[in-house]
Amino acid sequence: MDEPGDVKRARLLLVWLQARRALDTRLSELLAAGPAGETRVRRRLPDVIALEERSQLAFEAYRDSARLPSPVAVRPRLAIVDEMSSPVAEERPAG
Repeated sequence: MDEPGDVKRARLLLVWLQARRALDTRLSELLAAGPAGETRVRRRLPDVIALEERSQLAFEAYRDSARLPSPVAVRPRLAIVDEMSSPVAEERPAG
């Protein structure tokens, strides 16, 4: 991951995964009490919705970044010079 775009996408992916984990953890905590947990989820629905929206926004940021073309690393090109057309070849004595 040498490219800055790769690092940015990796960070966006991590943010999305953290947001998903926060949502999953919250739902697990609320539902841990069995049937009473569903009542707790309903009471805390705005909190759960906020976590879901945060997760969705994080995913969309990652998805949009992943869809962008990756910048191609610029590699130095070797200039191959034809021996007959090089200035050095013109200076050589014919022989």
